[in-house]
Amino acid sequence: MTSTPPLPVELLQPAHAAAYKRLRDLMLSRHPEAFTSDAQTEHHRTVDSYAERLQAGDGSFTLGVLQAGELLGALTCEISSRAKERHLGHLVAMMVAPGHQGRGLGGQLLAATVARARETGGLLQLTLTVTKGNGPAVALYERAGFRTCGCLPRALRLADGRLFDKLQMVLPLDTD
Repeated sequence: MTSTPPLPVELLQPAHAAAYKRLRDLMLSRHPEAFTSDAQTEHHRTVDSYAERLQAGDGSFTLGVLQAGELLGALTCEISSRAKERHLGHLVAMMVAPGHQGRGLGGQLLAATVARARETGGLLQLTLTVTKGNGPAVALYERAGFRTCGCLPRALRLADGRLFDKLQMVLPLDTD
């Protein structure tokens, strides 16, 4: 991994929705096995629907790395509105643009997201899923302290019939 000087990680706002959609559409089309959403369906989503996601008034948030107006990476922490699950943050949609992968941006995004989650009152742990066999992503999450707590076999089925398992990972926030 070639590390580049850290770029600022910032809270994405509705004004970033078009850049977010461009990155998401690209990543979904290039890496269908890495996301539970599919490229064809998501391609038809409007920019406004992403603006709503980036507005997130429920404590959820999306952090991103921008350079010259281009979104290079993003990561979302979703917090459930259900009373019994408000102590959980679910990390979803980790994306780093092609050409910027392997340079430390994913680690920056993950560290900033974990730090913000720790500052969010009431969160006790973070969870995520990652496609089994995605060694670089699993290693990134493990370096951040996440541990595998389960595996859902055949969790994803692509249009071509290929099946992928998803590892379930967890990071307690209330212990160090």
